[in-house]
Order: sequence, then structure tokens, then C-alpha cells
Amino acid sequence: MAIEQAVGEIEGTNEVLVDLDKKEVSVTFDEKQVNIAQIVDLIEEAGYEVDKKQLAGV
Repeated sequence: MAIEQAVGEIEGTNEVLVDLDKKEVSVTFDEKQVNIAQIVDLIEEAGYEVDKKQLAGV
């Protein structure tokens, strides 16, 4: 899957779970190595829309 591949390749990303039915992505990552903006950018570059109002921990 494009999102799992793109985000999973970032150093500091521990886990990427995608639920296509719910249109949700859950990412576990090390905040010292990567930030949420970098993850959002990669998801958008992969051609997906990110509802920034739904981001947890922001």
C-alpha cells in the first residue's frame, strides 16, 4: 500500500496501520526523529487527502 510504504520508510516510524474502509491512518513514531508534518506531507505526496482537524496529538 502506498501510504504504508511511504511513511514506513521514514526513520523514526515504528508502525503504520491503514484502514481503507474508515479512511484512517494510524502512525506510531519517535517524535525525536520525525514530526507529524513530515508524515502528513508524505501522505499527501502519495496522493491522499489529510483532514488536519482529525490529527491526534496536535
